Amino acid sequence: MHLYSKHKQQGLAIIVIFFILILSGLGIFLSTAKLPNHNHFEQSTSTEALQTAKQALINFASTHTLRPGSLPCPDFNNDGFADTIGINCQARLGWLPFRTLGIKDLRDTTGERLWYAVDQNHQQSSLYTPFNSDTPISLLIDGNINALAVILAPTTALNGQNGRVVNDYNTNGNANRDRRRYLEENNANNNFNIFSTTAAIALNDRLDWITPRELWPQIETRVINIAKNALLDYNTACGTVPNAAAFILNPSFTSQAGLNEGYFPFTSINGICTATFPAWFSGQNWPSLLYYANNPNQINVLNWNPSSNIDTILVMMGRTLTGTSRPSANLTDYMEANNQSIGDNTFEYQDVKSRYEVFNDIIEIVIP
Repeated sequence: MHLYSKHKQQGLAIIVIFFILILSGLGIFLSTAKLPNHNHFEQSTSTEALQTAKQALINFASTHTLRPGSLPCPDFNNDGFADTIGINCQARLGWLPFRTLGIKDLRDTTGERLWYAVDQNHQQSSLYTPFNSDTPISLLIDGNINALAVILAPTTALNGQNGRVVNDYNTNGNANRDRRRYLEENNANNNFNIFSTTAAIALNDRLDWITPRELWPQIETRVINIAKNALLDYNTACGTVPNAAAFILNPSFTSQAGLNEGYFPFTSINGICTATFPAWFSGQNWPSLLYYANNPNQINVLNWNPSSNIDTILVMMGRTLTGTSRPSANLTDYMEANNQSIGDNTFEYQDVKSRYEVFNDIIEIVIP
């Protein structure tokens, strides 16, 4: 054998050994690397769909023109539209009405459409009156979380959940509504007020829900701005603002001479001096949640800048946080902290978004 040929063969052998070592190392790396978990991928994708659905529902309710806060009925026949029978929802639990919401057909990673249930007093077709942020809630998550609505992603079928069909239509165009093929435990029973994120046996449903904190402050801010603009229009046209209405049981919301603090005097300004309101404002009894104070240069608002010498303010008292009985003539049943006393010209501002469960009074300065 020539010396050149021998060296050439040795060189090739070294190269082969080098590649074997590289491939061996790569195999070890891949065998020990933490590869993406399918269940985690499924959960994160379903979570994204749930969050999109949740925001669409909040937008629907907060911008509702006839009954702000109302949520659509579930989709009963899987056509993407909310379904009703007369004035009632056709079902308390069904599919997400994505077409009614004006969004795309949301699916979880397994390709299943999202399910959806709404609190009976907060559905669009409900006759519960008055309908405002103090409306009772019966829907519960895990037994202790009040929810206005819940969205569910079924994810992978578990043992016994047979018969799922793509798009879930039969030849008559009606959906296969056996929720037990999709949901588990409390989420599949006949009590549409109870839903769960955990279970004793088996549950892989992914849930998201809308709490009062996530919806009502948006609508309450809308309401208080309507009242503020009406007061400013009244002031511009009449050259003054009205006195307060008495804070009593069964109020008439009529201003009383010499009264600086009390209920918002809706009756005394509605349609007067260019002040106008949408029909739902009084129809859903929003004046019963509005406190009003007018005492030029005398009002102080803690945590506000400037905090003193304010003329006129509004306070959205919001839903009860302690389960107190309403209606009531006691201001402590409506407001929190320094807002609970009448006649001291002192109020308190706090960030409602971060403290809604303990403080939900919304302060609005009308005339600084």
